[in-house]
Amino acid sequence: MSFQKLDIHISFSPKSLWKSPFLPQRSWVSSLISHTASKVFLHPHVEVSVLFSNAQHLESLNRRFRNKKGPTNVLSFPGHERKIYHDHLALAALKPFFMGDLAFSHQCIQKESLLFNIPFESRLAHLMVHGVLHLCGHDHETPPEAQAMEALEIQTLNHFSYPNPYDDD
Repeated sequence: MSFQKLDIHISFSPKSLWKSPFLPQRSWVSSLISHTASKVFLHPHVEVSVLFSNAQHLESLNRRFRNKKGPTNVLSFPGHERKIYHDHLALAALKPFFMGDLAFSHQCIQKESLLFNIPFESRLAHLMVHGVLHLCGHDHETPPEAQAMEALEIQTLNHFSYPNPYDDD
């Protein structure tokens, strides 16, 4: 199942940083977001904003909005409260539903891909799916929540032929 309409607003800051080793194209981002969210999100018209940035920018956002020090690989800012989201699932509203914002740090993802010995694209795909699931109301604060979220991540990544990020091999 896919959305009737998915509006994605993508920005790069700075774009030159994201040219290597992998420049996320609109079609790639759209496919991952659409496939991930359509498994758990039933609204027909969805908007998402995606920022591809650097470690310094995500460190600033992390400190400002989460009161945490240091850079991070991905930040998710849902455009709704969990209760509003779940109430909204039953509605077939005509206006677009803003799922939220995603922000990614090139340096953190590059560092992790080297640490885990996986391609940059695979790591970014995993974080994209992970972030979208957060926008859809999923969390990993408890073991059952983490298991459910990881299962959706694995299933979605498998659909796109990406490896299971939780495999120890």
